[in-house]
Amino acid sequence: MKANEKPRFEGAAGAGDDVTGGMAAKVRAAQAIALGGARVRIVNGLEPGRVLKALRGEPVEGTEVVPPGVVAR
Repeated sequence: MKANEKPRFEGAAGAGDDVTGGMAAKVRAAQAIALGGARVRIVNGLEPGRVLKALRGEPVEGTEVVPPGVVAR
């Protein structure tokens, strides 16, 4: 794909479809990042204030993926 080219998705996505690969893709990506030593938090960005709370390190509903050997909070 060229720098100025937009990605193309096969088929039409409905209003409730997740064209980004769904939760399974997000968890796989989070696991790969965690293997590198970083904690990853997956939160619902459609809930008002949730992303900001996560960025501030405040308690927020979501999924946390941690590096091997680390205990989740």
